[in-house]
Amino acid sequence: MTKIFMVSGGSGGHLFPAYALAEEMGKRMGSLRIMLAISGKPEEGGIIEYIKDKLKNLKIYIVPVLPLNKKGGFFYWFIFLSHFIIGSIYSFLLILFLHPSIVVGFGGLLSLPLIFSAFLLRIPTLVHEQNLYPGKANRLLYYFAEKVALSFEESKFYFKNKNKLVITGNPLRPDLKIRDKKESLKKLGLNPSSFTVLILGGSQGASSLNRYFTSLWENWKRENGGIQVIHITGLKDWDWVSRRYRDIDIPARLFPFCEEMGIVYSAADLIISRAGASTLNELSFFAKPTIVIPYPYAEQHQFHNAFYYLQRGGVLLLEERDLFKENTQDFIRNIIRDRDKQSLLSREIKKLNNPSSAKLLADLVEEILNIN
Repeated sequence: MTKIFMVSGGSGGHLFPAYALAEEMGKRMGSLRIMLAISGKPEEGGIIEYIKDKLKNLKIYIVPVLPLNKKGGFFYWFIFLSHFIIGSIYSFLLILFLHPSIVVGFGGLLSLPLIFSAFLLRIPTLVHEQNLYPGKANRLLYYFAEKVALSFEESKFYFKNKNKLVITGNPLRPDLKIRDKKESLKKLGLNPSSFTVLILGGSQGASSLNRYFTSLWENWKRENGGIQVIHITGLKDWDWVSRRYRDIDIPARLFPFCEEMGIVYSAADLIISRAGASTLNELSFFAKPTIVIPYPYAEQHQFHNAFYYLQRGGVLLLEERDLFKENTQDFIRNIIRDRDKQSLLSREIKKLNNPSSAKLLADLVEEILNIN
């Protein structure tokens, strides 16, 4: 039996490519055991339950690690290192006793002890990088992985040994389907004739976008903006954003976390979103005109992703620091009114989609395992 052990960071951007690979490998192999290691953070809960519902044979292992906080004091670093050492020992024992056929890392701090443990135990390893600018964990694990799968050709610049690198693209979660726009709006309880804006802060939401756009809609209501909104708030902001929308009283449908993203994407006329690699990949699949507002931290991974799409005409870009400038509201308002610009953005972002990514990544797994 082939045993694939995957390890992923806590966001949907890491977890959904892992889900896509597991689904694709399940189609190819009758005898397959899929295991996934996560850190067990509360914000992972909704995504993990969603994936477990889709993959009935998935086994979850929790390896608790603390998030890395560079500004933490001595006590924080002591606790962090203690957890990391314990987690590393647990990771080694986990890989030793499970002895998977291959360990596949999808980025994040948790990948470090598990991929390194597999390397020490001479178990084949593969690392997948979703972002254009590779994360720190994957830049380190590159030295221990048998192969590194990249989503962008431009990412090769950040690695020395090009023989290890394979361009696979970023796998799209397999349950996403393009649906009829009017039917999608009806399912959401929204007006099929109104212009629909989707606010998407990633799988965990984005507080800064939640604050800005609830204020914006309140201003536009006074001006008779004539739009309706789908807003994915994230779990932590759900309560106050819901109250704010009730006060604003504009047509809207809110979700803390949405499992039916195919319906939500299909219903939207314009999307305003963070610029996570998996989110951009989904937007290119649905070919939706998009304004991206990259998360300004975490080594600016999202800015590099967004700039790649911007250079190719696939998105418009706003930096978070520009949100409260005087002309930003006019910029957003003009895009909502400009149907020709929306059509152009839709055409260009569609060109950036790679529908074969999951298959290419699965091919690479089979190549490493010498499966013909």
